[in-house]
Amino acid sequence: MKGFLKDKRSLATIGLAFLGAAITHWYIPYEQVSLIAKSFIITWFVIAFVTGALGVMLMKRAVRESSLLVTAGFVLAVFLRVIFEILKEPTSHNLWPFEILITILIALPASMLGAFLISSINNKDK
Repeated sequence: MKGFLKDKRSLATIGLAFLGAAITHWYIPYEQVSLIAKSFIITWFVIAFVTGALGVMLMKRAVRESSLLVTAGFVLAVFLRVIFEILKEPTSHNLWPFEILITILIALPASMLGAFLISSINNKDK
């Protein structure tokens, strides 16, 4: 796993997760964002699940590696939004660590599940 971030497939996995999280998170005005809304959780769960599966299937990553890369992409999307919003309004994100924690709690299990499912299917075929 040493040096895996230098690999283009790893960066592609992070990028795909980042895009999925950013597209569903950034277009909503900050005042209307609710990371604990049922529809938001389901949307992100599906995106993380699919991205985790793609990380194993197309990018040829291990389950753990795919899950961590997907989670990193989600966290990066949220963190960049936090930075952008803080630059606009310095007092807007006083609870940003909880936003990161919620993001991890959604993305990590979902991406692990998707990656594990595809890994199990691939191993069954061998």
